[in-house]
Amino acid sequence: MDESRARVAPYLLLVWICAIADWALTVDGMSMGINGEANPLMRPIMSMDPLYSLLFKLATITPCVLLLYMLSKYKVSYYGSRVLAGVYIVLITGTAAARVFVL
Repeated sequence: MDESRARVAPYLLLVWICAIADWALTVDGMSMGINGEANPLMRPIMSMDPLYSLLFKLATITPCVLLLYMLSKYKVSYYGSRVLAGVYIVLITGTAAARVFVL
């Protein structure tokens, strides 16, 4: 693994893990009635079956993560992966914090 890929890989792994955590927190929150799906593209899929929404989430986030990994020699991939990881961390922190205040 070259230096640029080694620099981007941890952020992309974090993005992928955070995407799954976001899905799990959303499904759990919806089952408890404390939150709903904010993404208008995911909302109808979430209402069908959580498994379909997980498959859709994986089908969309995995290619994006792989594309950023393949483009890791460009600085935009490094900065983009950091921003994406930061956004997901803020999103998950907010969702988890909402549980503390609601429950």
